[in-house]
Amino acid sequence: MKKKFIPVLLAALALAVWHRTSMGITMLTKNDPYPLYTTAYPYHYLLFGVTNYFKDITDCVKIDRVSFHVTPFHQKASRGRDFEGCIRFLGDLEGRWNMLGLLYGAVPTGQSLAGTQIGFAKQQIFPPLGPNDTVPVENVLTDTGCHIGYFAVPLKYRKTGVRFELDVQPFEDFGFTIQAGLADIKQTQTCPCCGFIDLTPTVSLDDSIFPAAAVPVIESLLMSCTAATLTFSQIGLETCDFEEDSVEDMRFFVWWRHVFEVNANNCTYPYFLFIPFVQIEATAPIAKTQNRRKAFALPFGNDGHSSVGFTAGFHLDFKETIEIGFFGGYTAFSSRTIDLYRLPTSPVQSGVFPFSTTAKVQPGHNSIFGVLFHAYRFLERLSCWVEYDTIHHTEDKITIENPPANNPFIPRQQECLSKWRVQVLNTAFNYEISPNLTLGLAAQWPITQRNAYRSTTLAGSLIATF
Repeated sequence: MKKKFIPVLLAALALAVWHRTSMGITMLTKNDPYPLYTTAYPYHYLLFGVTNYFKDITDCVKIDRVSFHVTPFHQKASRGRDFEGCIRFLGDLEGRWNMLGLLYGAVPTGQSLAGTQIGFAKQQIFPPLGPNDTVPVENVLTDTGCHIGYFAVPLKYRKTGVRFELDVQPFEDFGFTIQAGLADIKQTQTCPCCGFIDLTPTVSLDDSIFPAAAVPVIESLLMSCTAATLTFSQIGLETCDFEEDSVEDMRFFVWWRHVFEVNANNCTYPYFLFIPFVQIEATAPIAKTQNRRKAFALPFGNDGHSSVGFTAGFHLDFKETIEIGFFGGYTAFSSRTIDLYRLPTSPVQSGVFPFSTTAKVQPGHNSIFGVLFHAYRFLERLSCWVEYDTIHHTEDKITIENPPANNPFIPRQQECLSKWRVQVLNTAFNYEISPNLTLGLAAQWPITQRNAYRSTTLAGSLIATF
């Protein structure tokens, strides 16, 4: 390769990376947006046989054709951060549950609150209104501090399973990867009293802001364990603990990477390997989707949305020291129509909504930017790597299918809550126990989040390469 071509290619790849900023493709789930499928060094598919020759570790080039990875993993979280970056319970990331807010907004045409706890509470708190009447805007009561009439929802999240990766290189520099997995997800309530924390008693009342006389009625009709349980049941929402297992979405990659020597005949500057890579990615949505009847349910993949994307970047492998890399990627998701999709009918509603509808959801895109550091065989057969990643999901587009005649739903309110951002740090150690077998341990550490889980993942891999 001509020397003058190196800076041109380097600049082109850098521009591609920074224009749209995984161990593969990023996911739609904000509890596990960047899943670990292996402890192997990212984007270095089946290349050590070649790089070892260039670094004089071996006497001849060895072209590895196949590797198979088996990776058990465990992920947990009990907190997350909301849009302002404040630490919150997992159930409160998109807002505390405003029980008083269930009384506000118009009732969709064809539905009724007659005979329900919400309808009865509306009649008692706002007489002489009927159960289906809309509370006038001037009579709407809401605590801007999110305490009176609000529940906090503490949850404990656990995800355990095993993932598999198959890498195949039929031609030098070109190959493909398939990833699959099985997982069990638990999301359980940690509060012994109905799973919710009533925030109303935690503040002293200011009569000029919120009528003190209304508080005992709100407590009795909406916030007691019996009233809350009945309310959730009548609006078709199960608030019991969630635990299910499923296969995960399958992920497919087609990739290219190549090794270029730099300063091979120059004694003044350090000798290193320049390794650009590009991969095209896709996800098949075969995992269980989110059960909209269960308040604490989570999807096992992209919630039924297929995805396509790309990742591009490069490694700089210095013979005598470490290897560093930079990459960026973009993921787009398909739309799908979802039944029982809960949407607010009043701007003051948050956390829980009284009505659902059928909606077409077009997820926003994901972008990722990452930096890699790799110390290959820094201690006999032991290698380690570190990866920093920042992942951003943009707003979803929600369109109501066959809206009711009066159409009280406010999809824009949920669209604003659909974006999220995470930063994570992946670390891994790999030890070669034979020429063809490697054992690895990896961890994914949360750094910062916006509207996302503060998840920690531990994983171990057995990697066979031939």
